[in-house]
Amino acid sequence: MPKNARYHSLGKRTWFTLRCYFCETRILSYDSHIVYDGNFTSIKRQIVCTHCLQHDKKMVRCEICEGRFIAQNNNGVSPLYHTLSNSIICSECSQNMTWPSTAIEERNPSFHEIGSERTYGIELEVSIANDHYKLYKENNWGVINDQTYGVAKELVSPILQGDKGLESIENICKFVKQLGWKTSKACGYHLHIGCDDLPVSKLQQIVAAYFLTHDFWFSCVNRNRQQNRFCENHRWSYRDIKKIYDNDMSQDRGTSYWRSFVRTVNDLHHKYAWSNWLAYNKFQTVEIRLHQGTLYPLQIINWIKGNLKFVDWSANSSLSEIEELFLNKSNSYQFGQSLNKQFEIISNIWNDNKLSDYYLKKINKRKEQRNKYVYS
Repeated sequence: MPKNARYHSLGKRTWFTLRCYFCETRILSYDSHIVYDGNFTSIKRQIVCTHCLQHDKKMVRCEICEGRFIAQNNNGVSPLYHTLSNSIICSECSQNMTWPSTAIEERNPSFHEIGSERTYGIELEVSIANDHYKLYKENNWGVINDQTYGVAKELVSPILQGDKGLESIENICKFVKQLGWKTSKACGYHLHIGCDDLPVSKLQQIVAAYFLTHDFWFSCVNRNRQQNRFCENHRWSYRDIKKIYDNDMSQDRGTSYWRSFVRTVNDLHHKYAWSNWLAYNKFQTVEIRLHQGTLYPLQIINWIKGNLKFVDWSANSSLSEIEELFLNKSNSYQFGQSLNKQFEIISNIWNDNKLSDYYLKKINKRKEQRNKYVYS
């Protein structure tokens, strides 16, 4: 039955008294489910009399579903639509709407704070996304649905670069926190690092460097992410990585084997590897899926800085230099260096005392939590 409808019996028929949403005129109808009978029209379950309907200036049209709605009733309000950046969106569409991110045109970017000229992008999963439609056309960020249980929406950045990108992250986090957005253990934070400028040999070095520093990166995140099926351990071995080099006899052959490597080790279920190279085939990026969900700018930005500087160093080094630092050749029972040694090396790579101190505190905190868990 439409809203503002009452029924009563007159003779053999049951008649319904309907009230126009706009002018509040009462209308008689013998069928509560009728859409149009010459005297009124039902729009989104709201009754509009013919007189009001003919006054187009009182009606608005949803930009998404193109439905027509009353601009406002006699009380001066309308719960049927929202005005978002001069766009009319009906209430139903606003709750379900999603949109992609849009490109940002940066001029004269600065790299002083971030310390890398590499492009990047982030995806922030959230468990509560109140009034997400208010972000529509307010900035270049996108909001999409996510199929993960416990995740309401995913906030997607445009392609970012330099210090302006970090500023954009701080602004969006402040905005969504004001809306009451929150994360939970079900949420993750995914970082995409642009690698479109790198040849195959450089990509191979980055794969090897991340593989050999597994313990360090896992020590920087919450324990629930360390055994999470959405950021699994690699299913390939270091021998598979070495095969890329053995087959890299020429640029063409190396490129072919690189694509085969990515396709083979990242099967349909392994796009959830913590460093996901399947993303390279689609976006020319490596996706680091390891970090827990967060809306704290400091956590987000430090993770970006640390990974971008590490990728730059890996791309500018050789495989022999990477192995010299991270392979433990003195102990046949331990493949890579210890966690403390990995942190020492990566800290020197970063050359950023604040960043190193930040993650040293996190690593020590994780150790305390692990010891408490083991001995409790």
